Amino acid sequence: MRFYEACPSDPPDHRPSISVIQSLGNRVKIRLSDPEAPMRVARPRGVNMAVVFWTVDEREPGPDEPVWHIKLSSRTTTEIVFPVGLPPGTKVWIAARWVGYNHKMGMRSAAVSTYLMPAPGVLSPSTLRSAG
Repeated sequence: MRFYEACPSDPPDHRPSISVIQSLGNRVKIRLSDPEAPMRVARPRGVNMAVVFWTVDEREPGPDEPVWHIKLSSRTTTEIVFPVGLPPGTKVWIAARWVGYNHKMGMRSAAVSTYLMPAPGVLSPSTLRSAG
Protein backbone atom coordinates (compact mmCIF):
# COMPACT_ATOMS: atom_id res chain seq x y z
CA MET A 1 0.00 0.00 0.00
CA ARG A 2 1.34 3.40 -0.94
CA PHE A 3 1.46 6.28 1.53
CA TYR A 4 -1.03 8.44 -0.34
CA GLU A 5 -3.51 5.53 -0.52
CA ALA A 6 -3.41 5.12 3.27
CA CYS A 7 -4.20 8.77 3.97
CA PRO A 8 -7.65 10.31 3.72
CA SER A 9 -7.78 12.31 0.53
CA ASP A 10 -10.11 15.07 1.63
CA PRO A 11 -9.07 17.87 3.99
CA PRO A 12 -10.79 18.09 7.38
CA ASP A 13 -14.37 19.33 7.57
CA HIS A 14 -13.33 22.14 9.89
CA ARG A 15 -11.46 25.37 9.25
CA PRO A 16 -7.93 26.03 10.51
CA SER A 17 -7.42 28.39 13.42
CA ILE A 18 -4.83 31.16 13.03
CA SER A 19 -2.72 32.59 15.84
CA VAL A 20 -0.34 35.49 15.29
CA ILE A 21 2.92 34.62 17.03
CA GLN A 22 5.01 37.65 16.13
CA SER A 23 4.86 40.82 14.05
CA LEU A 24 8.24 42.38 13.41
CA GLY A 25 9.00 44.84 10.64
CA ASN A 26 7.39 43.58 7.42
CA ARG A 27 7.22 39.96 8.70
CA VAL A 28 4.37 38.26 10.53
CA LYS A 29 4.79 34.77 11.95
CA ILE A 30 1.60 32.72 12.34
CA ARG A 31 0.62 29.31 13.62
CA LEU A 32 -2.11 27.26 11.99
CA SER A 33 -3.86 24.74 14.19
CA ASP A 34 -6.68 22.27 14.22
CA PRO A 35 -9.49 23.69 16.40
CA GLU A 36 -10.37 20.14 17.45
CA ALA A 37 -6.80 19.57 18.75
CA PRO A 38 -5.35 23.08 19.36
CA MET A 39 -2.26 21.86 21.26
CA ARG A 40 -1.23 19.47 18.49
CA VAL A 41 1.80 20.75 16.56
CA ALA A 42 1.38 18.62 13.43
CA ARG A 43 -1.09 19.21 10.62
CA PRO A 44 -4.42 17.42 10.95
CA ARG A 45 -4.74 13.92 9.50
CA GLY A 46 -5.17 13.99 5.73
CA VAL A 47 -3.73 17.49 5.32
CA ASN A 48 -0.85 17.91 2.86
CA MET A 49 -0.41 21.68 3.22
CA ALA A 50 -2.16 24.96 3.83
CA VAL A 51 -2.94 27.83 1.52
CA VAL A 52 -2.42 31.09 3.43
CA PHE A 53 -4.14 34.21 2.12
CA TRP A 54 -3.00 37.71 3.09
CA THR A 55 -3.82 41.28 2.21
CA VAL A 56 -3.14 44.83 3.35
CA ASP A 57 -6.37 46.73 4.05
CA GLU A 58 -8.10 48.67 6.81
CA ARG A 59 -11.26 46.61 6.42
CA GLU A 60 -11.66 42.87 6.05
CA PRO A 61 -12.09 42.00 2.36
CA GLY A 62 -14.60 39.34 1.39
CA PRO A 63 -13.29 35.85 0.56
CA ASP A 64 -14.04 36.28 -3.15
CA GLU A 65 -12.50 39.73 -3.57
CA PRO A 66 -9.38 39.68 -5.79
CA VAL A 67 -7.15 41.48 -3.26
CA TRP A 68 -5.83 38.35 -1.48
CA HIS A 69 -2.23 37.22 -2.03
CA ILE A 70 -1.37 33.53 -1.67
CA LYS A 71 1.39 31.64 0.14
CA LEU A 72 1.66 27.85 0.32
CA SER A 73 2.95 26.25 3.50
CA SER A 74 3.66 22.64 4.39
CA ARG A 75 4.24 23.63 8.03
CA THR A 76 1.85 24.76 10.73
CA THR A 77 4.14 27.66 11.65
CA THR A 78 4.96 29.97 8.78
CA GLU A 79 6.15 33.51 8.16
CA ILE A 80 4.49 35.96 5.79
CA VAL A 81 6.78 38.62 4.33
CA PHE A 82 4.85 41.75 3.42
CA PRO A 83 6.10 44.27 0.85
CA VAL A 84 9.01 46.43 1.98
CA GLY A 85 8.05 50.03 2.68
CA LEU A 86 4.79 49.41 4.52
CA PRO A 87 4.86 51.69 7.57
CA PRO A 88 4.56 50.36 11.13
CA GLY A 89 0.93 50.28 12.16
CA THR A 90 -0.30 49.02 8.79
CA LYS A 91 -3.28 46.68 9.24
CA VAL A 92 -3.02 43.29 7.53
CA TRP A 93 -5.48 40.41 7.23
CA ILE A 94 -4.64 36.69 7.15
CA ALA A 95 -6.82 33.65 6.38
CA ALA A 96 -6.07 30.01 5.48
CA ARG A 97 -7.43 26.73 4.11
CA TRP A 98 -6.23 23.18 4.60
CA VAL A 99 -5.38 21.22 1.44
CA GLY A 100 -5.73 17.44 1.29
CA TYR A 101 -3.39 15.00 -0.42
CA ASN A 102 -5.75 15.00 -3.42
CA HIS A 103 -5.28 18.81 -3.65
CA LYS A 104 -8.87 19.55 -2.62
CA MET A 105 -9.17 22.66 -0.46
CA GLY A 106 -11.14 22.73 2.76
CA MET A 107 -13.18 25.60 4.14
CA ARG A 108 -11.55 29.00 4.59
CA SER A 109 -10.76 30.11 8.12
CA ALA A 110 -12.05 33.30 9.63
CA ALA A 111 -9.74 36.16 8.70
CA VAL A 112 -7.63 37.57 11.52
CA SER A 113 -6.04 40.99 11.54
CA THR A 114 -2.85 42.31 13.04
CA TYR A 115 -0.67 45.36 12.65
CA LEU A 116 2.89 45.51 11.35
CA MET A 117 5.17 46.46 14.23
CA PRO A 118 8.48 48.29 13.88
CA ALA A 119 11.60 46.16 14.09
CA PRO A 120 13.74 47.14 17.10
CA GLY A 121 16.67 49.36 16.23
CA VAL A 122 15.32 50.16 12.76
CA LEU A 123 14.25 53.72 12.06
CA SER A 124 11.25 54.17 9.81
CA PRO A 125 11.29 56.84 7.07
CA SER A 126 8.72 58.90 9.04
CA THR A 127 10.99 58.85 12.11
CA LEU A 128 13.94 60.01 10.00
CA ARG A 129 11.92 62.88 8.49
CA SER A 130 10.71 64.12 11.88
CA ALA A 131 14.23 63.98 13.34
CA GLY A 132 15.65 66.17 10.60
